[in-house]
Amino acid sequence: MKTMEYTASKPLSMRFGVYKTTAIASKPLLQRMTDLLAYKEKYPDFELPWYSLAEAGLFFSIFFCASQCNALILSNTDDWVHFVKTLPTASSPSGAPPQLTTAELDELSMILTRIEKIADHAQKLNVPVLIDAEQTYYQKAIHFFAKALMKRYNREKPIIYNTYQMYLRDSLDTLEKHIKECEKANIHFGAKVCHAVVKVI
Repeated sequence: MKTMEYTASKPLSMRFGVYKTTAIASKPLLQRMTDLLAYKEKYPDFELPWYSLAEAGLFFSIFFCASQCNALILSNTDDWVHFVKTLPTASSPSGAPPQLTTAELDELSMILTRIEKIADHAQKLNVPVLIDAEQTYYQKAIHFFAKALMKRYNREKPIIYNTYQMYLRDSLDTLEKHIKECEKANIHFGAKVCHAVVKVI
């Protein structure tokens, strides 16, 4: 956040902040989320309540209290209150990865608080935020957070930028899919594109 404050006075071409999701979220949770999202891609009917909230653009309107098996909705929609209360007890079909536990949902709420603070600060300073790509076994979760942030913060202009590792075989398909999703949602798409890996010997 101090980096964003430092660059806020710089020319627009030099004005940006960067964060690594692994610095604010545990690697085991990111891998668990990535496994669940990969299964969701393969079997679209697989239910992931937290994923559905993000797709509906309501991810940041909810504060999870998973340790008490309930949730507080920052809206007046009774249906969503009931829906989120089922999060800790959601089940998985045979062969699917297990759903997030109540402890993992608690951690997810803390991650949301952290990234929301970063994005709010960036929006206030008019400083774009670049979300770094990381290891492939975390990347679907990182894409998930980036898209959820775009739906909230990229409505008027791009503030959140996701990173795409174009040296990976599925990256072009992922990039095109995310562009279409943003167009459908009528939000600005922000991307940092990496073409090669830097190898230090």
